[in-house]
Order: sequence, then structure tokens, then C-alpha cells
Amino acid sequence: MSWNRRLKRRNQISQKKTVSFAQNDTQNKQQAQKLKEAGNELYKKGKYKEAVEMYGKSIELDDKESTTVANRAMAYLKLEKYDEVVRDTTIAVKLDPKYVKAFARRATAWQKLRFLDEAMKDYEIVLNLEPGNKEATEELKKIQLQLDQQKRLKESKKVEEDSKKQKQQTSPVSPCSTSTSTNNTNTNTN
Repeated sequence: MSWNRRLKRRNQISQKKTVSFAQNDTQNKQQAQKLKEAGNELYKKGKYKEAVEMYGKSIELDDKESTTVANRAMAYLKLEKYDEVVRDTTIAVKLDPKYVKAFARRATAWQKLRFLDEAMKDYEIVLNLEPGNKEATEELKKIQLQLDQQKRLKESKKVEEDSKKQKQQTSPVSPCSTSTSTNNTNTNTN
């Protein structure tokens, strides 16, 4: 076989592989969409664990679909699996940096995990993307109240600790009881 024929044959095979890959990619996306829809139906029925599994299968076929990842995060939120919510919503906002629902869901998870500063940041992003978002505005107020309470609690504990230290420093030293050990050796002389 001549060099030109080999090169031509190699190009034909390469083109077939490209077409085949594109067809598989389209089929995967279609199948992923069907699995996502099935996950949505399970979610609506309150079958959150099953919905998580269905969304997971969809993500395996198409991991670039931010709404599927965020939907799985919502199902995790219902299951109170907050670490998973943070993980999935972080992926979703990397795929779509303007995905308001993903930021709001992550903020909720941060609140549940008691990472209030992180929750505040996410709610502020929600308000930057969607000014006037009532949920974010209300949650920010709640978080600010919680942070203020934590700050006051820390301050009162510090005052209490300082007061105890002062009392210890100014109280008279208690006499030390020294025990003298006597050597009681019994000597028997027989």
C-alpha cells in the first residue's frame, strides 16, 4: 500500500471515530436528560434517595449539566446530607457561575453546617445576581442576628474568664500542707 493510500485510509478511520464519538455524545446527553426527568419525578413523589441515585446516573452520562447536579443537591438537602449539598452546588456554580438556585442551596447547607460566614457570602452572591431576592434578604438578616449573638456570647465568656483569673490572682494563697514522712522501721531484736 502506498504512503498516500495509507494516509487516506487513516483519515477515513479517524473521521468515522469522530462521527461515532459525536453520536455517542448525543445519545449520552439524551439518555442523561431522560434520567434527569425520572429523577425529577421521583423528587416530586418525595422519593429523595431514589432521586439522588437517578440524578447520579444522569451525571455519569453528562457531567456538564449544572441543573442536574443542583437538582441532586436539592434532594440531598431534603435528606439532610449537607456536605453533599455543598459539594454538588459547588460543582453546579463552577459549571454555571450565575446559577442563583445553586448558590441559595449551598447557603442553606452552610447554615445547617453552622458555617455562617460562608452562608453569608453565598446569600450576598444571590443578591448580586438577583437583587431583591426576598429569601436571601431574610436569611442574611437571620445570619447577622446569629453572628451578633455568637459575638456577644464570646465576649461574655471572655469577661467571665478574665474575672476568674483576677480572683485567682488576688485571693490569698492557701497554706500548703506539707506532710513529713516519718520512717517507722520496726526493729525486732531476738
